[in-house]
Amino acid sequence: MNAEEYLKHGDKNFSERNFNGAISDFSEVIKLDPANPFAYYRRGLSYHNTKEFDLAIADFTKAIQIEPNKFGNFYFDRCGAYIYKGDTNMAISDIEMASKIDPQNKDYRELLEELKSDKQVDGLDKQTIALGDPNEDLKRRLKFIIVLVGIWFIIGMIYSFSHYSTHNVIQALLLSLIIGIIMGVLGGIGIVPWLGYAKDEFELIPYHIKECFADANGIVDLIKILLLDMIILILLWIPIKLFFLSLICPFIGIYQIIILLIERKKDMQQ
Repeated sequence: MNAEEYLKHGDKNFSERNFNGAISDFSEVIKLDPANPFAYYRRGLSYHNTKEFDLAIADFTKAIQIEPNKFGNFYFDRCGAYIYKGDTNMAISDIEMASKIDPQNKDYRELLEELKSDKQVDGLDKQTIALGDPNEDLKRRLKFIIVLVGIWFIIGMIYSFSHYSTHNVIQALLLSLIIGIIMGVLGGIGIVPWLGYAKDEFELIPYHIKECFADANGIVDLIKILLLDMIILILLWIPIKLFFLSLICPFIGIYQIIILLIERKKDMQQ
């Protein structure tokens, strides 16, 4: 087969969700026509669908090098791969370039606004730390700690009085206070980064749904893909991921608070 025939066969494999076959076909196109940007781009899409994001980014980059200022979707899809890798800076850079090439594209504008909004709220990259004004952020975290200490103190009292006689009121109150302080501080320190992670996870759901529509071949296939993806994503993946994140978020919160205190000290010295 010649390059054009391999390209058509690769497109057929891609539409049938045979991504490995598509990768093989597009690789043949690249051997025969190494200056073909669409072969790299389509192989990049195939790698993206097999979750090989580094390889996808490499192919999108090669397509962009061949045609740097003509196709906004080259940058748009590389932006998507960067989003999955958690690299917000590169994702914003790519979607800005896509918007320059095609300023009328509504999807590009909306994604750019969303990424910039998320970055402004988070202060730094997703999956690192969320810093705003150090003083305000520290106050917000302190409020969480106080509220959670109070909640756990009440829970501790209920538990204590249900296991101790009323003659041991002092002992019950002390136990409740200890439980409240430990659980409240850990929860209050960890809840800010945990909420940030939860927000990020649920905001990716619309992108998963868009991919389902893009990948589906007919209404029956769409329903099957949507049901399967949503069950795996919403009922399994997100709850499990957030549960394990809840175990490490107190440590992330401690790190964030240290950074906030350093920033606050710098502000006070200026």
